[in-house]
Amino acid sequence: MNKGNSSDTEKPKSSKGVLTAGWICFVIGWMLLVVPMPIWTFLFSIPFFIASLVLSIVGITHGRVAAGVTMLVLSIGSVIILPITVLVKSVRDAESVREAEKKNKKVSVTYEPKLELVAFNWERTSYSYVTARGQVKNISARSLKNVMAVVTFYDKSGNFITSNDALIDYNPILPGQTSPFSVIETYNPAMHKAAVEFKHLLGATIATKYR
Repeated sequence: MNKGNSSDTEKPKSSKGVLTAGWICFVIGWMLLVVPMPIWTFLFSIPFFIASLVLSIVGITHGRVAAGVTMLVLSIGSVIILPITVLVKSVRDAESVREAEKKNKKVSVTYEPKLELVAFNWERTSYSYVTARGQVKNISARSLKNVMAVVTFYDKSGNFITSNDALIDYNPILPGQTSPFSVIETYNPAMHKAAVEFKHLLGATIATKYR
């Protein structure tokens, strides 16, 4: 009699353990789908859903009908939903790639050079002034109006000293044309090097190709 009672009490315990293992497999399977991971990782969720399905059937045969049927229905539903989930993920990934490509295209268009610096130098032209001179070419397909040369002066350590600007000689500068420019600034003994960039009058900087 005692042996019979022992087996009867062990059976519910074992069925409960089976269902617990089934729920663990079910949760792991969904974690592999929900957590942001590469699309191919959905393959790892399939064995967990199958294990959950099998364990639910085992639980039913051990008398845990309600819990077993619940797990069985959810496991079958997950297997059915799995392809839909993968499809949604693949569509979202494709959209993300397209958005990234669009952004890259916008950046490349925005920074496509319109001007090319042909020549540039500067020198002290009097006791009080320095003059920066050069030539710039319009390499775009459109004429550019009110283009300004902005010259910045630095000391030996690369620290900013001063800057000045002036309109280039050709206004507008047509496609393919090369225009001279010159910018005059008050002399400073610390001046060691200079750099030039171009911008629209009261506007944004113009992308420039430097030789």
